[in-house]
Amino acid sequence: YAAVRIRSSPPIIPRRRDKNVYHVFFAFTAFKTNFQDIYPMREQRSYSIEAIVLKHSDLGEADRVVTLFTPYKGKIRALAKGIRRPISKKGGHMELLYHSQLQLATGRNLDIVTQAQEIDSFPHMRLGSELWHMTCGFYLAELVDRFLEEQTEHQDIYTLLLETLRALDQDAHDYQQR
Repeated sequence: YAAVRIRSSPPIIPRRRDKNVYHVFFAFTAFKTNFQDIYPMREQRSYSIEAIVLKHSDLGEADRVVTLFTPYKGKIRALAKGIRRPISKKGGHMELLYHSQLQLATGRNLDIVTQAQEIDSFPHMRLGSELWHMTCGFYLAELVDRFLEEQTEHQDIYTLLLETLRALDQDAHDYQQR
């Protein structure tokens, strides 16, 4: 064995259950190999992403499952815990058709929303007595939800949806000014 040992230490004899540990030690000290090649780093547990909220459904007493449309991950579903509580800080940033910056933690089945910050809420579509612009926005969200599969990148469709929502908001603003 080529491992370095101190004179007073007992000889290094790998046991069957310690075999992998010994070889990792041996490869790291004797051959100066990169430890990350042997044990690659694990994936990140949380990530930040920009998203448009397409759909939501209630889960339990205070939680909500949201369907998000992102530019790089496509359509994903996430769990927003405690969002339906009156004191929730995330609640106002995760309504339908909101463009938000989210922090998501990787979960077993669904990712979990840990933080939310609204980028654009398209306020002119939501105000006023005329509901045509909001109806168009909901229809676009439903089309995207129904026709796109999950976990596939659609940057062009994301950009198109975002620009269309902005155009609807601007048109609603112009309509309210008349």
